[in-house]
Amino acid sequence: MEIQLANEAYFIIQITTVLITSVITRRLGSQAMVSWLCLQSILANLLVLKMIYLFGLEVTGSDAFMIGSLYTLNLIREDHGATEAKKAVMTSLLLMASTAGIFSIHCAFQSVASDQIAPVYHTLLSGVIPVMGWSGIIFLLAQVIDYSLFSMLKRIMPNHQLAWRLFLSIAITQVADTALFTYWALDGWCSQFWDVFFWSYAIKVVITVVLSMGASIRKHNQQRVGDDNQYVQI
Repeated sequence: MEIQLANEAYFIIQITTVLITSVITRRLGSQAMVSWLCLQSILANLLVLKMIYLFGLEVTGSDAFMIGSLYTLNLIREDHGATEAKKAVMTSLLLMASTAGIFSIHCAFQSVASDQIAPVYHTLLSGVIPVMGWSGIIFLLAQVIDYSLFSMLKRIMPNHQLAWRLFLSIAITQVADTALFTYWALDGWCSQFWDVFFWSYAIKVVITVVLSMGASIRKHNQQRVGDDNQYVQI
């Protein structure tokens, strides 16, 4: 028997899944974190076309993955240094571009006459590919802005907890990201720009607060790698 929960319940489960996976991959090391970052980047663009109601508001269903990817990127910067974070950004961009290209090739294949799934693939992927083009550009811009902000906050707020720096960098970045993504990437897919922008941003702030608080799960005195060879205790 299928149990149908409210969207808000699924939303909580989604955020919890992102948080738990982020904590586990952080413990596994940089390679696991980069893999998780890239997967979230693809999921954020692949699942973004589904509009849902949360708390009576019309928003996209993949905001948790967008925030989770920036959260993971900042953790890579914090734990493994600037060089690894830059490599992670380029890797995620490469895989997003490759995914869009693979989707295009898949749609271009001529299916057999009896194939009943091919129209479903075409309907889904033909809508996703253009969105991924715009989204990839906006997402790269968001990652660059977030990386710069987080690095700046790390320099001017070295004694503050990681959770504060995570929250501030992601929350500021998401103003530009949400506006650009709603206007360009979702043009024609959402009915009201300001409703989607405002409430998507509000939902993203909620997700950012939860994930930033989750950063305190791993509190210890391990030394961190930094550009300037300074060490920060979380």
